[in-house]
Amino acid sequence: MHAKDFTDINMFSAKTFGILLVASYALGGSYAFSLNASSGSASSSKNYDLVVIGGGSAGLTAAKFAATFGKSAVIVEKARMGGDCTWTGCIPSKSLIASAKMAHNVRRASEFGINTDVDPATVTVDMKAIKRRIESNIDRIYQEDDSPEAMKKLGIDVLSGTATLTDSKTLKVT
Repeated sequence: MHAKDFTDINMFSAKTFGILLVASYALGGSYAFSLNASSGSASSSKNYDLVVIGGGSAGLTAAKFAATFGKSAVIVEKARMGGDCTWTGCIPSKSLIASAKMAHNVRRASEFGINTDVDPATVTVDMKAIKRRIESNIDRIYQEDDSPEAMKKLGIDVLSGTATLTDSKTLKVT
């Protein structure tokens, strides 16, 4: 099945559509989108092999995957790159869980033959330091993996705005 068979975008979420297009390239499909972007009085048009609507974890993965196959890709994001995973989900929660596990393991160190001079009952958690660590992890991952600058290094364009399909091969970004 080739990407050009997906002319009715309404039946797919943007994330699914982007991944299906990338999967199509892996199977040898070919399809090009014309993207019309306007900002104030200026406008431009460019063709891409893949247009991803939404710069969350699925959209980032789809665009990066396409780029590894030498396909031109653009991500259209109306808010901030990274999506829920970067800002409120995966990264903050996993950082918090890692801190909780560390506190738990320090308290139980003697059970594993690790002798410390610390009484397990005196191990405390500094929530301000944990919050700084979470924010640092978010910033590092955003800068290294999710930011428009990181995408540019991979040859992926990023446009800020709302995407609207005007026909089966044209997307307008405002």
